[in-house]
Amino acid sequence: MTPRVINPFWFPSGPPPGDAAQNFDGINDRFDAGADWLPATSDKGIFSAWLQRDQTGVVDVVMQGSGAPFQFNWDAADKFVMLLKNITGGTTLLSVLSSITITDTNWHHILASWNLIATPVHHFYIDDVDRDTHSVLSTGTVNHTTIRSRIGAAASLTPNFFNKGCMSEFYYRIGDYLDFSVTANRRLFIDALGNPVSLGLDGSTPTGNQPQVYLPGDDFEDNKGTSSNLVATGSPVACAGSPA
Repeated sequence: MTPRVINPFWFPSGPPPGDAAQNFDGINDRFDAGADWLPATSDKGIFSAWLQRDQTGVVDVVMQGSGAPFQFNWDAADKFVMLLKNITGGTTLLSVLSSITITDTNWHHILASWNLIATPVHHFYIDDVDRDTHSVLSTGTVNHTTIRSRIGAAASLTPNFFNKGCMSEFYYRIGDYLDFSVTANRRLFIDALGNPVSLGLDGSTPTGNQPQVYLPGDDFEDNKGTSSNLVATGSPVACAGSPA
């Protein structure tokens, strides 16, 4: 990531993008949301997050719904996994495994989109480079109706798979799709130098629609998206570093 000088007058309506992050201690830090936190079903979606890992060789959950109808995590082989299903415990519609491993403690940007219509399509990028390998890509609607959604740990806590590291600019939009093979669309989330860009105070800049989840800084309890706030467990604190 290329260092940059932050001009405090660039973003008069808010702080520079990616200048703060949420830390997860890998022991019990997590953020929970209750049932029906997200819209029930949709065949389109966008996921974007800046992630920094402090452990390798273990499963690190980024976000998961109970029963795992949707999940985003690092696996024990240090690859990123994205899994979307039509119902809890049901048929897998999209299964992605990154083509590279991440074993360093640097910040990395994860960007994905999907449109599971009659001719399903998806995109998966790490640090602005296509890193997609997928085993399943099917037509259908992704189910988000769960008992709970959780960021930073497995939704069931059995096993817990607590995340250890930091997250920033966490964005999840259900109902919109962008073709990330188009460079201009990726620039809505990451600039040409590999830095965060402003998504707007409520995250609505990329698509014109406010996402259901937008957690830009170091207080993930305060959701700037349309869904309700999350509840913290443990003692999550601000990360010492940030992707900016």
